[in-house]
Amino acid sequence: MDKALFYHIADVIQENRSWIEVIDTHDTIQWNYYLDGEFHHIDYQVITLRNYRSRYCWQKPHIWKVNEHDLADGVRRLIERDPTAKTRADTLSLTTRDVEYIIQKATFDILKLELYDFEY
Repeated sequence: MDKALFYHIADVIQENRSWIEVIDTHDTIQWNYYLDGEFHHIDYQVITLRNYRSRYCWQKPHIWKVNEHDLADGVRRLIERDPTAKTRADTLSLTTRDVEYIIQKATFDILKLELYDFEY
C-alpha cells in the first residue's frame, strides 16, 4: 500500500473522529507463513485505533490494529464498488464515507467509525 494513502486514511480518521482516535501509525506487526518447508515473515505497518468513548459492545479503552494489507484490500473493494474512488485515492482526497467503508471492510465488518463530516 502506498504510504501517502496509508497516512491520509489515518489523518481523515483523526480529523473527523467521533468515538475512535488514531493513537499510532508507526507500529508494525509480523505475519508468518509456512511455504515449501520454510517459514517466511512479512512486516506490516498498522494503524492503531482506540476508542475514547464506550460505544456498542466496546468498553473504553479498546485497541484495534488495522494492518496495511487489510487496508489495501478495503481500498480495492471500495474501488470495485465505486470506480470514481480510484481518482480520490490517487489524489489523496478520500471522503469520510470512503474511509469508513475501507475500515469497515479492513476489520471484516466489525468496526464502524461513524466519522463526522464537517466542512470548515
